[in-house]
Amino acid sequence: MHIKQIIISGFRSFRTQDEIEPFRNGSGKSNFFDAIQFVLLAPRFASLRQEERQHLLHEGAGQNVMSAFVELIFDNSDGRIAVDGDEIVLRRTVGLKKDEFFLNRRRVRKGEVESLLESAGFSKSNPYYIVEQGKVNALCLMKDTERLNLLKEVAGTKVYEERREESNRIILETTEKREKIEEVISYIEERLDELEGEKEELKAYQQLDRDRRAIEYTIYDHDLRSAREELALLEAEVLEQNEENDSLYDKVYEVEEKLRDIEQNMQRLQERLRDKEDTQVPLRAELDAAMQHQEALDLEVSDLRERIETQAQEETSNSKLLEGLQAEEQQQRQELETNIEPTYVALKDEADELTSSLQTAKRRANALYQKQGRSAQYATAAERDEALGQQIEALRGELDERSQHLSHLESATEKTTTEQQELDATIQTLEAKNAEMTGTVKDLKARIREKTIERNEAAERRKENWRAIDSLEQQLRETRTSLEQSERELSGLLPRNVSQGLARLQEIVKAEGVPGVFGPIIDNIQLKDDTFRTAVEVAAKAQLFHVIVDTDETAAVLMERLEQEKSGRLTFLPLNRLRPRAPEYPDSPDVRPLIQVALDYPPRVEKAMQEVFGKKILARNMDVANEFSAKSNMDAITLDGDEVRQCNQCGRSDERQALQLPSS
Repeated sequence: MHIKQIIISGFRSFRTQDEIEPFRNGSGKSNFFDAIQFVLLAPRFASLRQEERQHLLHEGAGQNVMSAFVELIFDNSDGRIAVDGDEIVLRRTVGLKKDEFFLNRRRVRKGEVESLLESAGFSKSNPYYIVEQGKVNALCLMKDTERLNLLKEVAGTKVYEERREESNRIILETTEKREKIEEVISYIEERLDELEGEKEELKAYQQLDRDRRAIEYTIYDHDLRSAREELALLEAEVLEQNEENDSLYDKVYEVEEKLRDIEQNMQRLQERLRDKEDTQVPLRAELDAAMQHQEALDLEVSDLRERIETQAQEETSNSKLLEGLQAEEQQQRQELETNIEPTYVALKDEADELTSSLQTAKRRANALYQKQGRSAQYATAAERDEALGQQIEALRGELDERSQHLSHLESATEKTTTEQQELDATIQTLEAKNAEMTGTVKDLKARIREKTIERNEAAERRKENWRAIDSLEQQLRETRTSLEQSERELSGLLPRNVSQGLARLQEIVKAEGVPGVFGPIIDNIQLKDDTFRTAVEVAAKAQLFHVIVDTDETAAVLMERLEQEKSGRLTFLPLNRLRPRAPEYPDSPDVRPLIQVALDYPPRVEKAMQEVFGKKILARNMDVANEFSAKSNMDAITLDGDEVRQCNQCGRSDERQALQLPSS
């Protein structure tokens, strides 16, 4: 058997060196032979502490080496090593926190390697299978006694000397133990002599004791028979009383069952009533808004009708006023035609006559002036002049009266014309107002029709809302039935203590309003897609039913309550105690963080989700999962539920116990 090949990586001065070149001074001869002793478990490399392992790692320029290994390939054609095969590969790998052995690429324990090397002749008690530098020179310079001791070590006789010394030591210890045993035996013999005397006393005591027990038995037997007779009487009474109690208990149990059924029915009805009230609140709000809108429309319609009636009354009064004005105008026209106009015509004719008379008088006066020479009619000229002057004055007075009467008639005519014009203007104004009122009435009638249509539409919407309420109530009943069925199925999949604990926790939170309870993890997550269901179930496992609370005080109160009532056991996740580290996810398209790609959850439970799903990655397949689980020190899961944990263990989900996770 001999070493065929040595492979060293990261060990002391050898960073990555597969082939060994000829040695020169400073080329690492000592490190090379240390590497061989390192694999063969030399005494100084057998048990290494963390600092010693760190000193073995390469510390040259460049990136730090995190692990090192030395691999020896033996020619085992002579079968010296008890392993099948002509070639044996033995590797030892060390890091800051690991020290591993591999035999033919398979991990083995350190004890197995030690046994294998012992069987091949690499004994810890004889470390001279490697001759180190300076050993030959030291052998030549040794004293005879030292050389003799060395030869004994090489030949293996020193082991027998050590065993002889160990045997002598054991003989001495055995002799001491034998002397102690002899002392104990002598003490026991003395004690036996004392016990022989006590034995006679014990026999007399036992005889007296038997007599005493016989007398006591007789007394006890008499008392027992008396007690049994009394007990028989009491048992008869107890049986009668028990029968009565059983009948009463049956009645009480029936009443309690009925009460529980009634309470459960009341609770279900109250829950349904609360759910219906919660569901009907927005619909009632819409219905109230619609009814208020309808009432507003009704009020507006009534206002419009009142306005139409008022306008109709005003129109009627205006029509009556218009008729009165038209009648008055007709009357004035008739009066004008009947009285004023004939008078005006007569006065005008009379004025014309007076004018002609005046002209005639003027002509006569001129004729009289022409006849001044005629004085036959008057006695004197003075009489004549006076008579003519009187006639002239009389004619002028009559002319003035006729002129005043004519002016009065003209002013009356102008006043009548003005009044006629005012009446015409009033008639035009009333006709325009009447036309305006007619248009307003038409507009109001159109608005009434529009408001009536809106009221009908509001009534139809109210009917639709009622139908929607009925539909929502039906959906609510179906959803509640489905939820109860799902809860029953989920309870059947869970352990009994967890199922009881969750049920009791919901009752406590609902009845007492305990703050800070966010429920189990399964109630706080939503799947972004149903394809992630298996991966999430495998990643979380039983942690899906761990309950999230705000503080450890809340968790302690609930745990004490459940323990007192013996209502199951739960695991709580207090958010104030969770300190999840932010993981560094691999930057690769083949893996993604499970918590980011698969789950939606409230921000308030971020710590709990990071605690459960933070170190879980979703891999494309098993090869990728194996690769990145080792690199990132995280659990890798595929969509099919295959899992590679940090410790390189593989697993697969059990589809028979799949849990119903909520989808978004």
